[in-house]
This record gives sequence, structure tokens and C-alpha cells, in this order.
Amino acid sequence: MPGCFSFQRKNDPDQKNVPFNLIDDEMRVHFGAEPDPIRYYYGWYDHIGLALAMGQSLEQIRDRFKELDEPMGISITEWLMEHFNTNAYYAPRSITG
Repeated sequence: MPGCFSFQRKNDPDQKNVPFNLIDDEMRVHFGAEPDPIRYYYGWYDHIGLALAMGQSLEQIRDRFKELDEPMGISITEWLMEHFNTNAYYAPRSITG
């Protein structure tokens, strides 16, 4: 299981990782939602992020939202698919002490 994930802009030739809070800010602008200093919009990081960290693709996540008839989940996932590439990876923990 990968355990970690990141987003890169589709139009960025350097494929730099985009901070999750910046993605959330842009998502809120797109969907017309007010900023929130504590919570991610519609809990996308908790749901979509967990699925990505478990190795699922955005396409698989979107299809699962379709099965659940979850329109907002579908819209958010499709917005992410339009603007970002994802990378799921395993980052081993270092054991110290």
C-alpha cells in the first residue's frame, strides 16, 4: 500500500508538488465556497486523499462516487482530474532512538 500521495499541475513541465491547502483554495474559488481555515472543502482530503494514499486512481474514486450517487464527490474528483496529476508512493518511516 502506497501510504502517501501528491498532486502536480497538468500544465507544469517541472511537475512540482502542489500544497493541499492551495488546491483547496482553488477548489473553493471554482465551486464558489467560502474559505475555511480548518476544514477542507466537502472533506475532499479525507475521502479522496485516503483513497489515493491506498493506491486508487482518481478515475476509480470518481467511479465509486458514481456508484454511491454522490454528485459533489463526482464534481470534485472530476475537477481534480482536469487540473492535476497524482502520484501515490510509499515513504518508509525512519526508526530512531
